[in-house]
Amino acid sequence: MSEQEKPSSVSFVSSVFKFSIATWVNAVLYAGAIFAINLFVDKAVQGPYDLMINAAVTLMSVVTLGLDHAYIRFYNEPPEGAKDHRQVAAAGLLISILSLTVISAVVLFVFPQLMGRAFFEGRRDSFLLILTCATTLLMVVIRFFNITYRMSGNVFLFSFISIGLQFFTRVFYIFGALIKPDFSFIAVFGLTGFGVFALIFFILQRKAMLPKRYEVGRNAYSPLLRYGLGLMPASVLLWGNQLVNKLFIEAHLGSSALGLFAFAALISQALGIVQGGFATFWSAYMFKNYKEEKERIQRTHDYLMFAMMAMMCLLILFSPLIFILLSNYSESRPIFGLMLLAPLLMVIAETTVYGIEIAKKTVFNTAASLLCLIVNIALSYALVPSHGLTGAAVSLAVSTAVMFIFRTVVAQRCYRSVRSYLRTSASIVVMVMLSALSMLLDGRHLLLSVVSIAALLFYTAVYRGEFLRLMKLTSDIINAVLLKVKPR
Repeated sequence: MSEQEKPSSVSFVSSVFKFSIATWVNAVLYAGAIFAINLFVDKAVQGPYDLMINAAVTLMSVVTLGLDHAYIRFYNEPPEGAKDHRQVAAAGLLISILSLTVISAVVLFVFPQLMGRAFFEGRRDSFLLILTCATTLLMVVIRFFNITYRMSGNVFLFSFISIGLQFFTRVFYIFGALIKPDFSFIAVFGLTGFGVFALIFFILQRKAMLPKRYEVGRNAYSPLLRYGLGLMPASVLLWGNQLVNKLFIEAHLGSSALGLFAFAALISQALGIVQGGFATFWSAYMFKNYKEEKERIQRTHDYLMFAMMAMMCLLILFSPLIFILLSNYSESRPIFGLMLLAPLLMVIAETTVYGIEIAKKTVFNTAASLLCLIVNIALSYALVPSHGLTGAAVSLAVSTAVMFIFRTVVAQRCYRSVRSYLRTSASIVVMVMLSALSMLLDGRHLLLSVVSIAALLFYTAVYRGEFLRLMKLTSDIINAVLLKVKPR
């Protein structure tokens, strides 16, 4: 790295980190939640609760009709009929709530038994469905606030609301388990905490997002809905795909097995820690700089590849120790390596698939998500009844890989962000082999350690330049921080 590159590189990483504050705080919450779940939450409770949250997020992506994405697109350029971003937010929130009301009525009054059997094994159908719909409502409101602070550049409130969402959907319910380890009780307990948080935040901060008076002309709805509905299917299918495996597991293997799978998925999301803040920064950076900064974009892909591959090797290397510490869920250990593949590919995709959106061919994102869902359903149907959790893990890994390959191939034809296809492909193939071996060598810890270290050395050799530059960049950042805090 030349001397001229140092300031821009440090500044670039600092910009990523600025939008990653919430992500790193959430990572701490995440780690604490994992240990607390292991100690205090029974598998038969953890599974259904995770399924309910997943269902609420999927339902949110349905009822918003893509208007959350439209809010991002039209925040700075409101369509005719909406004079500012507050009117756009109000329109999106109003339509989303009306949509949720209609869908909730259909679910509760037309298909309550069917939905109850699918999601809650028939337990108190209407009551638990109401909780799911209410959770969705709170998520919709928080989603629009989150976008408001992201688009306005308010890092503090963006971080605060992101951390609050994580805490009240993924951590707070654990306190309920300490009082009464019953699914219905902790679902109500978690929703109550989330509801109080959302209500207080709405009362105190509504003026930041909503206008004093709703004044949206009829001609504003058409461009908002056209844009939103075009992006809605990909979002729905993405979240729905994560729901598929859990539904098959609960139907064929029961709540305890679902809890084991959900817990393995929870730990595997450690690979996604960098994605939240990185994606928030990277999307804006790509659209602004894809013409002038192609070399840096390709270099960033290589850095991200090395960092993710190295992190995954270390997670598999230390997986025996991880599950000694998390002994109550140790039955998840054999599928852990396979479960890591899906979040790994999702993170890497941040640097491989933006060509689709640059070329304005977002229909390919929808096609890829649909293909992923179809493959996941087919494999889950074939594998879960006969191979249990292993079948579900294989289904998720294969379907996500199919989506990743499809999107990457199409996107790279539109805009090349990968410098060496051979290096990227070989790296992913090696990681797939390591993930499979982690399952086949389960219980043979020494041999698995040797294989993991060998894979790590392979990546360090293949990405030697990136490794050395990352070490140098880390040194530059530390020196820059020390210079700022050094007393004069």
